[in-house]
Amino acid sequence: LDTASNFETSAEVANKNFSYSAADDIFYHGNEAEIRQLITILCDNAIKYTDECGHIKLSLYKSGKNIVIESYNTCEYVDPNSVSRLFDRFYRADSSRSRDSKTGGYGIGLSIAQAIVHRHKGKIKAVTDGTTAITFKIIF
Repeated sequence: LDTASNFETSAEVANKNFSYSAADDIFYHGNEAEIRQLITILCDNAIKYTDECGHIKLSLYKSGKNIVIESYNTCEYVDPNSVSRLFDRFYRADSSRSRDSKTGGYGIGLSIAQAIVHRHKGKIKAVTDGTTAITFKIIF
């Protein structure tokens, strides 16, 4: 939770609603630095791409024997057909930009997140409702 809490001020300054929650009974043995980097990437990505006055929610919970991290945020329209490509290095939903001047990104954050998840034998996927929200779901 302390990694996520570091983003409260950034979200507030950007006029975005940020909330996070974690179940109490979560224990995970993995590389702590990489898991913190994963949370940082998810939070940073959500703040960059959430519309003004939009909502960001980070959740950590158990589902059966699995640990689940979900990062939800409202955003501009995301084409459901391009969601899987968001994990490709340097991929941009707007291909006319190689570096996004609005967000300052290079398009490698989600590919790094995917690599971290795979090193921990987990799965990561992005799901959009086809309108103005996206959820990144990680299962360990």
